[in-house]
Order: sequence, then structure tokens, then C-alpha cells
Amino acid sequence: MGLINSIETRSGSVNDPNMWINTLLESSNFATKSGVTVTPDTALKISTVYACVTILSQTVASLPMTINRKLPGGGNDIAENHPLYPILHDNFNEWQTSYEAREMGIGHLKLRGNWYNRLVRNGSGSINAIVPMHPAGMQIRRMKDKVWYDYQYGDDVDDLGNPRGIYFPGEVWHVKGFSTGGLAGLSTINYARESMGLAQSLTDHSAQFFGNKAVPGNVLEHPGALNPNARANLEESLNRFKKENRHGVLILEEDMKWHNIGISNKDAQFLELSGATVRDIARWFGVPLVLLQEPEKVATYASVEQFMLSFAKLTIWMITRRIEQSANRGLLTPQERKQGYFIKLNLKGMLEGDFKTRMEGYRVAREGGWINADEIRALEDDPPIPDGKGKIYLQPMNFKGLGEKTESISQGDQNEEGNQDV
Repeated sequence: MGLINSIETRSGSVNDPNMWINTLLESSNFATKSGVTVTPDTALKISTVYACVTILSQTVASLPMTINRKLPGGGNDIAENHPLYPILHDNFNEWQTSYEAREMGIGHLKLRGNWYNRLVRNGSGSINAIVPMHPAGMQIRRMKDKVWYDYQYGDDVDDLGNPRGIYFPGEVWHVKGFSTGGLAGLSTINYARESMGLAQSLTDHSAQFFGNKAVPGNVLEHPGALNPNARANLEESLNRFKKENRHGVLILEEDMKWHNIGISNKDAQFLELSGATVRDIARWFGVPLVLLQEPEKVATYASVEQFMLSFAKLTIWMITRRIEQSANRGLLTPQERKQGYFIKLNLKGMLEGDFKTRMEGYRVAREGGWINADEIRALEDDPPIPDGKGKIYLQPMNFKGLGEKTESISQGDQNEEGNQDV
């Protein structure tokens, strides 16, 4: 159905300018039933949306992003000599650090469902820089097995220097959100705009309410008819009262009666509804309420700690896995992947418990023989023990391999805790 037909179906006339505007907004998926227009940009004016997006983007951006390589004997090591390492870890391009570019990218991902980057390569084909591209200007095209990116944002180039035109997969690193078609992620705003529109309308209502000195709609009833001078004087008196005597006493003359025809915020359960919108928007982004300064009434320190662990495992970990797999495919060559290279966002810091819990875990690992003192110190960002003494692994005396005979150990080979140095 065309736009004209849609308008005629709804209103019976195309002469109403409001109908034109409303139909255009609804056809663009920006209008809401609350009457508020919600776009990815206007949504950030809603405090809960802004908080959710910044919490997610800043948390993921703060995780160290490295390129690692699997070791032949097991485990892996950071490949600091790889050309991609300083780009991923330090600076995506000349004007954005790794933190800044990833913070921006996760914002695009959570609001618009997609995070696009142009890969700037040198003459040998190696990546020199990673430059973000605005999702609003990107269209993904597909014909049979061929996929390309049609970028039309800005005049000739966008604000970051990306030219308009056609890009192919090797030129774009695309991180997509949840998708039903496989080519592009779904925009959170498109699906959550009713929840966000309600939150914005409540904010607008409260601003207007207190902008009117917190006085709802009222009616003055007069037993007779007012002449123009009397009406002007009454209006002037009421306006002066609202400005100067907000909490004073209004004296009514000539048998006038005051009727309140408005509804109070208490009657409308304003605060309860505002809290409900916070919970609803938090649900769309998967952010615990405690991080939005909206704690549950029954929350305790222990439950808050569990909230944080679940946030790291169920929300942040999902985002990092999405980025890692996309980066491995889009930034590394097939040969590099075969050589054991992979890109990693280190989530270890978020999963650590309190000091006592960490120390107890280190003790168990140390006495179990699968970690040494230097490795523990490295996890706590401390330097190694001098003279290589921290590289010793311990083996409990009462542990041995199946079928092995117990050998006597001299006192010099046994440490004070009864563990054998190996």
C-alpha cells in the first residue's frame, strides 16, 4: 500500500498535515503509540537507555583486546609481535584508541544491531587501521552467494573519512547482533521503541507538570458572565499567583468556585510506572537493576555480588564471544587461523571474586601443582620472584601416579608445607 493510500485509508483525506507527519513516522518505525518519536539518537536522551548503553559499551571496551597464539604443548601466549596487536590493543586508528573505538562500536551494536568497520590495508594487504562506519548509511546486498556493503553516508565521505560506495567483505569488519536473516542484526530500538516511548513520555509529562508549578488542570466557576476587563484582571491575578505565590492562598471573589479536573501523580501511580519502565528497558539490554541505581528491595551484598557475576557471564561474555568470533573471521587470514592465531577479549578481571576468595583459589591451585608462584603473581599484576624461585611447581607427597611406587624424599627436597618441589 502506498503512502497516499495509507493516509486515505486512515483518515479519508490527504489534506490534514498532521496525518502526513504521523503516517511518515509510523512508516519509518520511529513513531510510538505514546506519541513520542524514538530513534537511536533520541533514545539516548532516556536516562535508562543511556545508562544501559554506556554500561555495556564501557565494560566491553575496558577489557584488554589481544591477539594470541596457541602453543604446541598446550595453552596459548600473547602474540605481541603480530602486526594486529598494537591496533587491537592500543589504537584502532590515528584518532581513536582501542577503548574509544570499541565503546563507540558497542553503542552502535546495542542501539542499531550492527557495528561496521572499514579495514585500511597497506600495499601488502596487511591491516593498517580499523575505521568505524555509521550503521545508518549501510545497506547489505546479496545475490546468490555474493554479499557486498552499500555505504551511502555523507556527501562524498563521512565524518571519519569513509568514502561512499560499494565495499566487499574483505574490506569491512562487520559485527552483527541477534539476527533472523543472517545478513544484518536487528535494531533494539525498532523492537523496544514502545517501551522507550513510554519512558520518554513520562519524562516529558513530569517536566511539563513541574514547569506548570506542579498545578494540574483546574477550572474556575463563576455564577455570572465576566466582561472583558474582569476576565483580563482575573487572568493576570492567576498568572501572578502561579509565579509569586506558588504555595500561598488564592482568594476567590464573587462566589467563584475552584474545580480540580486534573489527575495527580499519586493517582496516576507515576513513580510506580516510572520504575516499571526502568525495569522494562533494563530487560531489553540485559543489565542488572543494581547497575542502574534501581536496586531490588530484597537485594543484599551477597545477591549483588551474584548479580555482577551473572552480568559478566550471561551478558558481557555473550557480547565478547560475538566480537571474538567475528574478529577472527574478519581480521585474520585463513593461514593465520591455521597457525593458531586467535583474537581474545580477556574477561578474567570481571570474573574474579573478592580478595579472600581469590587467595583461597590460588592456594588450592598452588598446592595442587598446576600453577606456580610467578603465575599467581602475574595474575595479580606483581613481578616474578627473583632468581627464578617462583617458577617451581609443588607436588603433594601423598599424590602419585597410578601404579607408581612411593620413593623416599630427603628433608632438603621437602618444603615446609610437606610438598615436593618439582
